[in-house]
Amino acid sequence: MMTTLLKIGDMLRSTHFWAGVIIVVVGVPILYAIAMQSQVFRLLRDRFLLRCPIVSHFIKEDLLANFGRVFSTMLHSGLPIQESLQAAHDTCRNEVGRLTITRVQEAVRRGQRITPTLESSGIFPVLAYDLCAAGEEAGALDRVFSRLGDYYEQKLEARRRCSPRSSSR
Repeated sequence: MMTTLLKIGDMLRSTHFWAGVIIVVVGVPILYAIAMQSQVFRLLRDRFLLRCPIVSHFIKEDLLANFGRVFSTMLHSGLPIQESLQAAHDTCRNEVGRLTITRVQEAVRRGQRITPTLESSGIFPVLAYDLCAAGEEAGALDRVFSRLGDYYEQKLEARRRCSPRSSSR
């Protein structure tokens, strides 16, 4: 036991150890910043985060709030579905969400409905798919996605207000 503690003490006094620590502390953020320039890395990161049990719920709600808000606003202002989807794509911060919106755009171009393509992505709650299907049937996609966006924005805001970090500020 004592020899182990002595070896740890020697290691902590070693300049090689501290040089390694500095390289890791400086290098990892730089490598991450470089990797973030790659769409493939961002897609892998976002897929990983969407599979994490705790984080995925918040990411999905944020995705739906953002998509719902932008898509409904564009539709309500009179833009065609394709252009509204493009606006939602351009403002999406998640590569999996962007890929899903691209797939929806392709499906719409082929004359297919939005709901099955969204549903196959699995990134939104079941409620969103049911409401999307109803909105497509009624020709009220703008209202449906506006309400979905409002609902998930309110849920996210309520969580932010209740989080320990926000109460300590």
